[in-house]
Amino acid sequence: MNRKFFPGLIVGVLIGVVPLVPVSPVSAAVVVTPSKSTGLVDGERITLTLSGIPATQGVYIRQCYKPVTGQRESTGLKCNGSLKRIDEMIWATMFGARGSQSASGTLTLPLKDKVVVYEADGTTIKETLSCGFTDCAIFVHRDHLGLQDVALDTVVPLTFLGKQAIKARVIGLPKVDVAQQIGGSVQLKNSALVTDRKSIVRISSRAFQQTPESVTSPSKVCTVSKGATVTTIRFVKKGICVLELTAKATETYQRFTATFTYTVG
Repeated sequence: MNRKFFPGLIVGVLIGVVPLVPVSPVSAAVVVTPSKSTGLVDGERITLTLSGIPATQGVYIRQCYKPVTGQRESTGLKCNGSLKRIDEMIWATMFGARGSQSASGTLTLPLKDKVVVYEADGTTIKETLSCGFTDCAIFVHRDHLGLQDVALDTVVPLTFLGKQAIKARVIGLPKVDVAQQIGGSVQLKNSALVTDRKSIVRISSRAFQQTPESVTSPSKVCTVSKGATVTTIRFVKKGICVLELTAKATETYQRFTATFTYTVG
């Protein structure tokens, strides 16, 4: 779709919290119905519908950091998306303005686990703000044809899942830049195989491939066997050992995945 933006463009948006349930706006006439607003992860794309926008008006929609109704970029509004980065936001109108999407249709907004504020050139990063669990929201307000009109300002919170982490040293994994000997092994205590959120970490090995076509039937350079109290990693042949660590998601934290590679021989 051809999008055309105007020099006066300043945007900010915040969207609803309860999936598929119309959200009553904060001091506004717009109702926002998001496909999802909780349990979000970085890179997720949600859809949303709007109602209550007058027939001759349009709005900007963006993911913003702690937005407040009545706020604009000149008064501290910090959001993803700008005149130079229009794919990170939405411009929607009820009257079909050239370059806009239909405010009466289903809209798609990409979400990130952080808000990145850029300089005017759209490429130089000015500030990066983590969304944490609840510090970001979708903010809806009038477009450049009525930028200072606050009647449609709507803020609806977003909730992101946290990220789990491990400390390789605490778990007992060797440093990745240290070569391993053929026939060598490492034993890890099962009790230590947990994330910082206490989710159990599972380890598996797979063959290393530089390209999908490089090896027809690759064999593993290392093996993993789990016993009652320890998990043993054995380096069985020369090559690249690839270990994959995973842990299940919790109610508030997303699934953990990590890959460690070791040179053997």
